[in-house]
Amino acid sequence: MISRFFLALGCAYLSAGVLVGCGNNIQTDLRGHTAFSLSEAGDISVLVQPCGLPIDQVYVVGPLEDRGDYSENPVYLSLTSQQGHPDLFSVDLEHVEEDWQIESQYEIPDDPNHLLIAGTRVQGEDAEASQVSATIGDIQQLQPGMVIITSDSKVVPMDEFKQCSR
Repeated sequence: MISRFFLALGCAYLSAGVLVGCGNNIQTDLRGHTAFSLSEAGDISVLVQPCGLPIDQVYVVGPLEDRGDYSENPVYLSLTSQQGHPDLFSVDLEHVEEDWQIESQYEIPDDPNHLLIAGTRVQGEDAEASQVSATIGDIQQLQPGMVIITSDSKVVPMDEFKQCSR
Protein backbone atom coordinates (compact mmCIF):
# COMPACT_ATOMS: atom_id res chain seq x y z
CA MET A 1 0.00 0.00 0.00
CA ILE A 2 2.76 2.43 0.95
CA SER A 3 4.79 1.55 -2.16
CA ARG A 4 1.77 2.38 -4.40
CA PHE A 5 1.49 5.74 -2.67
CA PHE A 6 5.15 6.55 -3.31
CA LEU A 7 4.89 5.26 -6.90
CA ALA A 8 1.88 7.50 -7.54
CA LEU A 9 3.61 10.43 -5.83
CA GLY A 10 6.75 9.86 -7.90
CA CYS A 11 4.75 9.75 -11.15
CA ALA A 12 2.88 12.91 -10.21
CA TYR A 13 6.16 14.67 -9.37
CA LEU A 14 7.78 13.55 -12.62
CA SER A 15 4.73 14.58 -14.67
CA ALA A 16 4.63 18.01 -13.03
CA GLY A 17 8.33 18.49 -13.70
CA VAL A 18 7.93 17.61 -17.37
CA LEU A 19 4.94 19.93 -17.79
CA VAL A 20 6.63 22.84 -16.05
CA GLY A 21 9.82 22.27 -18.02
CA CYS A 22 7.92 22.35 -21.32
CA GLY A 23 6.37 25.70 -20.44
CA ASN A 24 9.75 27.30 -19.86
CA ASN A 25 11.26 26.36 -23.22
CA ILE A 26 10.56 29.52 -25.19
CA GLN A 27 12.69 29.96 -28.29
CA THR A 28 12.05 33.50 -29.59
CA ASP A 29 14.20 34.51 -32.54
CA LEU A 30 15.14 38.01 -31.38
CA ARG A 31 17.19 39.61 -34.11
CA GLY A 32 17.71 43.19 -35.21
CA HIS A 33 16.33 46.34 -33.62
CA THR A 34 13.67 49.01 -33.91
CA ALA A 35 14.10 52.78 -33.56
CA PHE A 36 12.14 56.02 -33.60
CA SER A 37 13.25 58.81 -35.90
CA LEU A 38 11.83 61.86 -37.62
CA SER A 39 11.08 61.96 -41.33
CA GLU A 40 12.31 64.87 -43.42
CA ALA A 41 8.84 66.42 -42.95
CA GLY A 42 9.19 66.12 -39.15
CA ASP A 43 6.76 63.20 -38.75
CA ILE A 44 7.48 60.35 -36.35
CA SER A 45 8.85 57.28 -38.13
CA VAL A 46 9.67 53.76 -37.06
CA LEU A 47 12.97 52.43 -38.41
CA VAL A 48 13.62 48.70 -38.45
CA GLN A 49 16.94 46.93 -38.94
CA PRO A 50 15.76 43.30 -39.05
CA CYS A 51 19.21 41.83 -39.75
CA GLY A 52 17.75 39.26 -42.14
CA LEU A 53 14.55 38.50 -40.22
CA PRO A 54 11.60 38.81 -42.69
CA ILE A 55 9.53 41.33 -40.69
CA ASP A 56 5.92 41.58 -41.89
CA GLN A 57 4.20 43.25 -38.93
CA VAL A 58 4.89 46.65 -37.36
CA TYR A 59 2.97 48.15 -34.47
CA VAL A 60 2.97 51.31 -32.35
CA VAL A 61 1.19 51.22 -28.99
CA GLY A 62 0.91 53.33 -25.86
CA PRO A 63 1.58 52.33 -22.25
CA LEU A 64 -0.68 49.87 -20.44
CA GLU A 65 -4.08 51.28 -19.53
CA ASP A 66 -6.20 49.88 -16.70
CA ARG A 67 -9.58 48.80 -18.09
CA GLY A 68 -11.04 47.57 -14.80
CA ASP A 69 -10.94 43.80 -15.15
CA TYR A 70 -7.90 43.87 -17.44
CA SER A 71 -5.10 46.06 -18.77
CA GLU A 72 -4.10 46.62 -22.37
CA ASN A 73 -1.88 48.79 -24.51
CA PRO A 74 -3.81 51.20 -26.74
CA VAL A 75 -2.90 50.42 -30.36
CA TYR A 76 -2.14 53.53 -32.45
CA LEU A 77 -0.94 51.74 -35.55
CA SER A 78 -0.86 48.11 -36.62
CA LEU A 79 0.50 47.20 -40.05
CA THR A 80 0.99 43.97 -41.96
CA SER A 81 2.71 43.24 -45.25
CA GLN A 82 2.27 40.36 -47.71
CA GLN A 83 6.05 40.15 -48.02
CA GLY A 84 8.73 39.96 -45.37
CA HIS A 85 11.18 42.86 -45.11
CA PRO A 86 14.61 41.40 -44.21
CA ASP A 87 16.56 44.62 -44.85
CA LEU A 88 16.57 48.08 -43.25
CA PHE A 89 13.23 49.88 -43.75
CA SER A 90 11.20 52.73 -42.29
CA VAL A 91 7.51 53.42 -41.73
CA ASP A 92 6.34 57.04 -41.59
CA LEU A 93 3.39 57.05 -39.18
CA GLU A 94 1.64 59.80 -41.17
CA HIS A 95 2.32 58.42 -44.67
CA VAL A 96 2.25 54.61 -44.75
CA GLU A 97 3.63 53.13 -47.99
CA GLU A 98 1.44 50.96 -50.24
CA ASP A 99 3.11 47.62 -49.43
CA TRP A 100 1.83 47.89 -45.84
CA GLN A 101 -1.80 47.17 -45.02
CA ILE A 102 -3.23 49.20 -42.13
CA GLU A 103 -4.91 46.81 -39.69
CA SER A 104 -5.75 49.57 -37.20
CA GLN A 105 -4.88 53.24 -36.90
CA TYR A 106 -5.84 55.75 -34.24
CA GLU A 107 -4.64 59.28 -33.59
CA ILE A 108 -1.50 59.51 -31.49
CA PRO A 109 -1.90 61.95 -28.57
CA ASP A 110 -0.21 65.37 -28.82
CA ASP A 111 1.10 65.18 -25.25
CA PRO A 112 4.94 65.35 -25.37
CA ASN A 113 5.08 63.22 -22.19
CA HIS A 114 3.07 60.38 -23.75
CA LEU A 115 5.04 57.16 -24.17
CA LEU A 116 5.11 55.33 -27.50
CA ILE A 117 6.27 51.74 -27.94
CA ALA A 118 7.14 50.33 -31.37
CA GLY A 119 7.77 46.72 -32.22
CA THR A 120 7.81 44.22 -35.03
CA ARG A 121 6.96 40.57 -35.64
CA VAL A 122 7.10 37.81 -38.21
CA GLN A 123 3.56 36.45 -38.64
CA GLY A 124 3.18 32.79 -37.74
CA GLU A 125 6.60 32.61 -36.07
CA ASP A 126 8.03 33.44 -32.68
CA ALA A 127 10.40 36.02 -34.16
CA GLU A 128 10.82 39.77 -33.77
CA ALA A 129 13.27 42.66 -33.65
CA SER A 130 13.83 44.36 -30.28
CA GLN A 131 11.28 47.01 -29.29
CA VAL A 132 11.84 50.71 -28.73
CA SER A 133 10.01 53.09 -26.40
CA ALA A 134 10.26 56.85 -25.96
CA THR A 135 8.12 59.86 -25.18
CA ILE A 136 6.72 61.89 -28.06
CA GLY A 137 8.71 64.89 -26.81
CA ASP A 138 11.99 62.96 -26.90
CA ILE A 139 11.28 61.80 -30.44
CA GLN A 140 10.36 65.32 -31.59
CA GLN A 141 13.67 66.68 -30.22
CA LEU A 142 15.82 64.32 -32.29
CA GLN A 143 18.56 65.95 -34.32
CA PRO A 144 19.03 64.96 -37.98
CA GLY A 145 20.91 61.68 -38.34
CA MET A 146 20.02 60.50 -34.81
CA VAL A 147 17.56 57.79 -33.73
CA ILE A 148 16.16 56.48 -30.43
CA ILE A 149 16.68 52.80 -29.63
CA THR A 150 15.87 50.41 -26.76
CA SER A 151 13.37 50.72 -23.94
CA ASP A 152 15.55 53.26 -22.14
CA SER A 153 15.33 55.74 -25.05
CA LYS A 154 19.03 55.71 -25.93
CA VAL A 155 19.91 58.19 -28.70
CA VAL A 156 22.47 56.94 -31.24
CA PRO A 157 23.68 57.96 -34.71
CA MET A 158 21.87 56.36 -37.65
CA ASP A 159 25.11 54.64 -38.76
CA GLU A 160 25.32 52.82 -35.40
CA PHE A 161 21.67 51.75 -35.64
CA LYS A 162 22.19 50.27 -39.11
CA GLN A 163 24.73 47.74 -37.82
CA CYS A 164 23.51 44.21 -37.11
CA SER A 165 26.37 43.23 -34.80
CA ARG A 166 25.32 45.43 -31.86
